[in-house]
Amino acid sequence: MYEFQKACQVYKRKDAKDYQLASFLNNLAITQVNCDESSSAITTYKEAIDIYKTIESTADSIELAYIYGNIGDAYLKEYDFDNSNVYFKKSIDIREKQQKPDYETIGSLYGKIVHTCLMIGKYETALPFCQRQIKIQEKLRDNRKNSQLGIAYN
Repeated sequence: MYEFQKACQVYKRKDAKDYQLASFLNNLAITQVNCDESSSAITTYKEAIDIYKTIESTADSIELAYIYGNIGDAYLKEYDFDNSNVYFKKSIDIREKQQKPDYETIGSLYGKIVHTCLMIGKYETALPFCQRQIKIQEKLRDNRKNSQLGIAYN
């Protein structure tokens, strides 16, 4: 982890606000989470988000979606379920607007929201997210069946 921190410090001294620094910060935050330093990771993720927002042409970049999902996971490790869900929802919002949405990841994020809602007893809140997750899983299952049928007919 020291090497990530060192690389980030070099970029910060240059006063660089670019994609590579944001990427370094994201990777540092992932490492911090893996080292059970989730609260530090949250701060680092937020710094990366600020940089991405200044360099991306829209607020709907896939890089932001990844970081929002990651920060949601970090909040989850901190047992901060409400903030966790806020960031999972931000990630979903961006991912659904993509030209080719990654429905597996979107379904997984819905599942995380359901899980956190159930853990804090918000059953009514969990229900619509659970229904969305089921619809996505059914769509993915149908797509897999259809693609395998095509192979079978060859």
